[in-house]
Parts: sequence; C-alpha cells; structure tokens
Amino acid sequence: MNLYLVLSTKYFVGSPLVEVRKESRDYILAIRKLGFGIDQPCILHLQVCSFADGMHVLGADSIDGVPGMKEALGNAMKKNDMGALFAHKIFSLTRALLFRQLEEDSLEVDVSDIVFAKNIPLKPLLVVGIFIDALISFEFARQSSGDSEKWMAKGEASLIKMRCLSERCPWNFEHKKLLLEAEMMDNTKRYDRAEFFYERSMRSAREHKFLHEEAVASELAARFFYRRGSSRKSRSFFAHAAKCFREWGATAVANRIESEIRHIFGPDLIQLGPIDDALSSVFAPIEGSSKKRQDRESV
Repeated sequence: MNLYLVLSTKYFVGSPLVEVRKESRDYILAIRKLGFGIDQPCILHLQVCSFADGMHVLGADSIDGVPGMKEALGNAMKKNDMGALFAHKIFSLTRALLFRQLEEDSLEVDVSDIVFAKNIPLKPLLVVGIFIDALISFEFARQSSGDSEKWMAKGEASLIKMRCLSERCPWNFEHKKLLLEAEMMDNTKRYDRAEFFYERSMRSAREHKFLHEEAVASELAARFFYRRGSSRKSRSFFAHAAKCFREWGATAVANRIESEIRHIFGPDLIQLGPIDDALSSVFAPIEGSSKKRQDRESV
C-alpha cells in the first residue's frame, strides 16, 4: 500500500504519465499474485490510461493486463471500499473537466460538501478533489440560469480552503488558489483581475513544476480570452495547453484541445503553435519581492 501512495502522489504532482502507467501496472500485477486487493490501484491505472489513450479504455475488460473499470469498480462496491469509491468519484470529475463533458444534470459535484461536512483530514486525493470540484462549480455558475448562486457558494467555499492551504504550503497549492481566484473573478465580471490571476496561476504552476495544472490553467485562460473576444490570445493559450498536456503524456486530452482549436479557429492554425508574444507576459519574471507580489494579488 505504501507503494500505491507513492504512485498516486506521482500522478497528483504531474509526473510523466508514461512512468505512472508502467509503475502502476507492474505494482498491480505483483500484488495480485500475493492476493492483495487491487481495486484502487486499478482505478488509478485506468485514469492514467484514459488520459493517454482516450475514454474508450474505461469500457475495456482489461488494459495493459490490468482488470478493467467494470471489474475494479464492481469489486469495490461489493466490498464497500470507500477509499476506492471516493477515488473513482474524484477521478470521474477530473475526466469530466479534462474531456469537457460538463453536464450539470449528469455530474455529482459533492466532493467538497462531503469533506467539509465530515471534517475529513485532507490527503492529496481529497485536496485534488476539492480543487476539481471548485473548478466545475465555477463553470456551472457561468452556465446555470437558475442555480448560479449555489454553484458560486460551493466554489467560494473551496477557494477559502485553498487559500489556507496556500499560506501553509505555496509550492503545492499557490497555483491552485490562483486559478480558483481567476474563476471567481471571471464569474463576478472583474475581468482585469481574472486575466491577472489566470496568468499568475500558469506562472506559479510552472515555477512549482505542476505541468498538468499549468495545462489546466492555460486552457481555462484560453476559454476566458475567447469569451472576451481576444481570439489571438485564446488560440495561443489553447495551443500552450495542448502542448503541456502532450508533454505530460495526456495525448487524448491534447488531441481533444487541438480538435477544438481547428473547429474554432480553422484547420491550419494548429500548425502555428503558441504565439510567443501572447505568452511573454505570463512567464516573464515578476519584479520585486514575494511580499510585493502577494500585495498585488490581494488588491
């Protein structure tokens, strides 16, 4: 189980998916021979495979010699393995976000509700769950005609928690907090502040080596710029997101973004890649001390 925690942590911090895939497969095959439970490791392995190969792998009976989702999830339900079932819930929400399958009526967005109500100690899986839960909540707040206040309240509650975590450990949580700040600013029509926080989140994710969450921030920034009518910046940020996802190993996610670029901007533009000057302000060094940077963020 200690090795499973290592593998899941590697996934959460954005280690190359090809490494996590190989190591999780080897781990599952080894412990299955010893008679240990493999349901939660299988659910992690299938998550990694879905990002690399596509969502269709979730319907396979097995992949890489590892049991498929039907068997792993079925066994977890029979055993009432709450750890595996909660991991499945969080991974499902993550897939919905990264593959843009965001249907308000079909998603159970309640990770933060459960964690906060039961005051569950925050492990990496739960922190990621709160983060993804909040991003989807803010997205639904934009889409919803009647429940926007409910979704905003959920997003803001998670943002408060992320602010606390960021104060304790900026390396792990600053970029997550900044992205939630951006989403809140966008929802409340403070667009200049939203742009600032989107770009700061991308820069923080890069500084702290969270490649996959740099990709998430870049895609959400691209969607923000597209809604604001800035097509040139939007295309560049979309292309940067696809580049980061591909570098991480999430080939299927990168393909989905590139397909969307071709659909929105035309079939030839994907060949151009990111426009360097559109990203120059994002990754340029910040002048002044970290104290001045924090003061600017709090304005």
